[in-house]
Amino acid sequence: MEGIAGPFRRRQDQAAKEPCTPHERRQNRARQARLVGRLHAKVRDTRRDVQHKTTSTLVRDASAVVTENLNIKGLVKNRHLALSIYDAGWGEMNRQIAYKCEWAGKQHIKAGQFEPTTQTCSACYLRKTGDDKLRLHNRTFRCDCGLVIDRDLNAAMNLRRLGLQALGLQHVNQDVGQAMPERALRRRRRKADACGEASGGRAASATLSHASRRQEPARSSTELSG
Repeated sequence: MEGIAGPFRRRQDQAAKEPCTPHERRQNRARQARLVGRLHAKVRDTRRDVQHKTTSTLVRDASAVVTENLNIKGLVKNRHLALSIYDAGWGEMNRQIAYKCEWAGKQHIKAGQFEPTTQTCSACYLRKTGDDKLRLHNRTFRCDCGLVIDRDLNAAMNLRRLGLQALGLQHVNQDVGQAMPERALRRRRRKADACGEASGGRAASATLSHASRRQEPARSSTELSG
């Protein structure tokens, strides 16, 4: 989604530049306006086509869809992110997922805006805080439990777990994609605790809280080390 407008952006910039002399401006203004309009329409139609195909595939292939309730208006205030966010059309994607889930009779679950899906390990649930938190340029999530994973994939796994909790299902075994019994989950936590103690006393935290369900609070890495 981020690169939809990429092939056309240089042509758009060139077409938007008016000729230098007044005579050229008079002769070419109408032609330039038509060219710019066609390029903008091409970008709009391409983006819309990709959005509809992507959201239709998501809703068709999933029993339920979980999305994050992101503060898009706040994110676009960052001049380094704004153009990519506008190109991807996050708001329109969420709108299409919502009504297509309703048409298909499937559940659309929205994770809370402040859920730390990016900063929480999807394997042991340890939450990064302070200087350990991922910054925008950090694309890989690394945890003391040994997990090394792409940050977006890690966040997606956390969203899946939140969705299953909201549906009242068991925890998910991320390795095989099946429900994990509570006994096995406790065993994994004890193993993660041992790894945390061996690496300096930091242990795994509890599961993430969800806005619609009453969960035990997730402890930060600072609290766990104390």
